[in-house]
Amino acid sequence: MTKATILFVDNSREFADVSARLLEQENYRVIIALTAIQAEEMLKKGGIDLALIDLRLADEDNEHDTSGLNLALKIAPSIPKIIQSAYLNYEYVMKTLTANRGDKTVLVDVIAKQEGPAELLAAIDRLISTYKDISRRKESVLTEKQKEHLARSDEQFEGAHIFFDQQLESIGLSKAQIENQKLDELSLSLDRVNDAIKFPESFGTLRLRATSTGLVLVANNDNYHYEIGILPILLARKKLILDRVNLFKAGDNIAKHDLKTKKTAKLKATATTKKSSIVKVLFLAANPKDTPQLRLDEEMRAIDNTLVQTEFRDRFEIKQYWAVRVFDIQGYLLRHKPDIIHFSGHGSSNSEIILEDNAGNSHSVSPRALSQLFSVLKDNIRCVVLNACYSEQQAQAIAEHIDCVVGMSRAISDSAAIGFSAAFYQGLGFGRDIKTAFDLGCIQIDLENLGEENTPKLLALRINPKELVFISSSK
Repeated sequence: MTKATILFVDNSREFADVSARLLEQENYRVIIALTAIQAEEMLKKGGIDLALIDLRLADEDNEHDTSGLNLALKIAPSIPKIIQSAYLNYEYVMKTLTANRGDKTVLVDVIAKQEGPAELLAAIDRLISTYKDISRRKESVLTEKQKEHLARSDEQFEGAHIFFDQQLESIGLSKAQIENQKLDELSLSLDRVNDAIKFPESFGTLRLRATSTGLVLVANNDNYHYEIGILPILLARKKLILDRVNLFKAGDNIAKHDLKTKKTAKLKATATTKKSSIVKVLFLAANPKDTPQLRLDEEMRAIDNTLVQTEFRDRFEIKQYWAVRVFDIQGYLLRHKPDIIHFSGHGSSNSEIILEDNAGNSHSVSPRALSQLFSVLKDNIRCVVLNACYSEQQAQAIAEHIDCVVGMSRAISDSAAIGFSAAFYQGLGFGRDIKTAFDLGCIQIDLENLGEENTPKLLALRINPKELVFISSSK
């Protein structure tokens, strides 16, 4: 039985792997991050019980590097954390971590790498045990009436919007400001809200305590039952911005536009060569724990950030699934019936793509198996992108059943994979055909001087890829 989930942040893959195996033997689940950016992305997904962070995360040889400490300060005080390094100034690290944290000092520790596994395991066990005790104390003091208020906290506590709006107004993202912005101002606001969504923790959180009469705002970190963050508000603001941009794109003056005509305006603004008004993209990613870490999250972010700036951004819908297991893939295809499938992850030199098994380890899928899958579940699928090393043979097998398939003829770097994907979807988002979008992806690799522009291959055995356009501005 898993004791807890630990986020292990260290710039040495070898040290992280060895430590992860040790912790897994003690029934801990370990998630590895090699950079602060990777760690922040994993923290956003939740489910982390303790963070174990290398002090010199950016540069092990730089005696002034405290990037691991900076990351720890961004993490919510309620999450236990351990700073680990071969070069420790214990007093400085503890003073920095516990400043203005009140009783949260019990959820912080500092361990030298030289101390060995026994001391590390003891520190982890102590912090996890203390964390669980605090959580149990909070739960035990709740009456049934308090729990009722807590269950309806999102509906009842309007103070969250007031609190966060004061911050959002300072960067031009209050609701009133957005509703009065012109098209060029909305474009700038879209950039700002996308940046804010990447780091919602920078806005802080509101902590509430349930009472018999309702919820009250509290300042004492140990005496709260519920936390409210800004992310849901940011997502709502992004939707508001995109809705108003779409109204402008429809050619009407937004100040005079009746919101009841919004759907009609959207239909007039764009046309498409496919029957459905929405292009469904199914993004599947797998990076098993026994394989090298890839920058899959950055690839998805690049695709999303690029698409949102295109002419037909509102016509694309992306469904993302991570840590995809071999048992998941059929269900995803049946449920979503996508137009485009994008796989991002590892491929083997035997031309197999690598998914995960139930334990999170590698599971190879042969070209024959994938070909059979797409022969049965092709449905609406017009394009498959295999952004994985040595996937060209897989692409050839799938191309017998799917109009256009992209595969990689050899190993491809993270930078090239990210650059190709961003440019490919940018082309589609501006209404270009598959062949043009593919060429733009290869050109982007060349523009970045990566020397891998000939690695992607487009297979189209059934149609001319220049004739496949998902969305077009002309009939």
